[in-house]
Amino acid sequence: MPKCSCAGNSCSCAVQVGDGLTITGTGNAGAPFTISLTQTIVTITQSGAGALDLSAVKTGSIVLVNLSASVTSVVLPPVAGSRIDVVFKQVTASNTVAWGTVAKWPGGTAPVVSATINYMDWFVLRSLSTTEWIGAVEGQAIR
Repeated sequence: MPKCSCAGNSCSCAVQVGDGLTITGTGNAGAPFTISLTQTIVTITQSGAGALDLSAVKTGSIVLVNLSASVTSVVLPPVAGSRIDVVFKQVTASNTVAWGTVAKWPGGTAPVVSATINYMDWFVLRSLSTTEWIGAVEGQAIR
């Protein structure tokens, strides 16, 4: 549902089109709308070993996690139908990610992130319910 506001002849609108994509536009009676497409990108620096809390991340977001320390657990939002893309980048060598039971993975085994500095690993997480997530590897050892 578009969210539009108009004052006189000038209007602005924002439409959520799914998976974190938003179309926004402005215009007036004498000019065509200017339209842009945006996506939410969240950058997190994991500077100390601990949990990675993604519980407040909006669906469709791309989360870039700069690993300077290991992730001991991952917390996902309790929202059915969500999709979150998580990219881990090794800032220092050999940091690990302990997925725990936060998601089900192909073959039943959670993936291991690349240990080499500046390598990235991309994962897609989709929720089936408020407590059940499925993970997929989009790409690993990306440099």
